[in-house]
Amino acid sequence: LRAELGHLPFADATFDIVTAFDVLEHVPDDAAALHDIVRVLRPGGALLLTVPLHPCLWSAHDAALHHQRRYTPAGIRRRVRDAGLLIERETAMNAALLGPIALVRLARRRRAAPQSDAALPPAPVNWLFGAVLAAERLWLRHVDLPWGVSQIVVARRPGGPENVR
Repeated sequence: LRAELGHLPFADATFDIVTAFDVLEHVPDDAAALHDIVRVLRPGGALLLTVPLHPCLWSAHDAALHHQRRYTPAGIRRRVRDAGLLIERETAMNAALLGPIALVRLARRRRAAPQSDAALPPAPVNWLFGAVLAAERLWLRHVDLPWGVSQIVVARRPGGPENVR
């Protein structure tokens, strides 16, 4: 089914979980989109969300991908809470890539035409990035990261049995 976020064609309280991986930054009205997600979540249902961080990293890459915004950690927290969700966990991710991505984005700021800088690197570099992200995945089992290229948020709609104690 193809639908527009903010106008989901589902009944209220339909889903136990909704995922939105790098979606919210594409939606003009992210607050309305989050309220629509909450509407289709059952009480106690969960949202698993990822968004790009750091408005200062805005670049031709974002324009080429039709992003509307990049978030700050406080900004996405506020949006999620204002939609009525309870945040269970939030952490930055892709932390080891923040420095290299920042350097590339800032160096390419003068590019005239919007163009993504996402490209498959040479095999050894790709392997290295894969190994770094695999190590980060292990860290994330135990700690939340204070910085990174993206933010992941796990939030729950109040009212389910999980929230009654």
